[in-house]
Amino acid sequence: MKKSQWLLVIVLCCCLLPVWGWSWQEMPEFGAPKEMKKIDYMVGTWTADFQMRQDPSQEWVSNSVTMKVENMLDGCAQVHHWSGVMKLPDPSGQMQEMDFEGRATYTYNRQTSQWQSTWVDNLEGRQTMSTGGFEGDKLVFKGEDEYMGMTFHTRDTTTKVSDTEFNWVMEMSMDGGSTWFESMKAHFKKQ
Repeated sequence: MKKSQWLLVIVLCCCLLPVWGWSWQEMPEFGAPKEMKKIDYMVGTWTADFQMRQDPSQEWVSNSVTMKVENMLDGCAQVHHWSGVMKLPDPSGQMQEMDFEGRATYTYNRQTSQWQSTWVDNLEGRQTMSTGGFEGDKLVFKGEDEYMGMTFHTRDTTTKVSDTEFNWVMEMSMDGGSTWFESMKAHFKKQ
């Protein structure tokens, strides 16, 4: 695009934006949302005994995980790098071990006043998203997920114990949120 065409686009935008109900005085706040400070304690390297099960009638399977948490994008987001060896049942029900890596991203959306979380791992290679907020001292994310063709509701709760410890629990509901069971849980300690 030529310089004169860019100038025309800029002039039109400046003239039309107020007509559309938007002005420079109403610009949203930029930079890291102040709400991100609530989870700054999570920055660092953590270890946990991570337990999981796919059904409330099953025994818990224990795995050791490490999670490195960093602020990114000038504090606008936080990324959680999970790693470890997971014991998982294969299709025949036999336990197998698999190297595990996962990434979670936490952000605060000023427009919706909600926390947002994404998750992707090397087990299934797909991304899930959830939204939530603080309920008292607990950060709670809610969303939907799929496993083996079934859709279910999820609820992830992080509870700060101290600056060096926190608990994390994932619950599942197979009936639209009427009943819940714990499917994963971990007690994290800062290294």
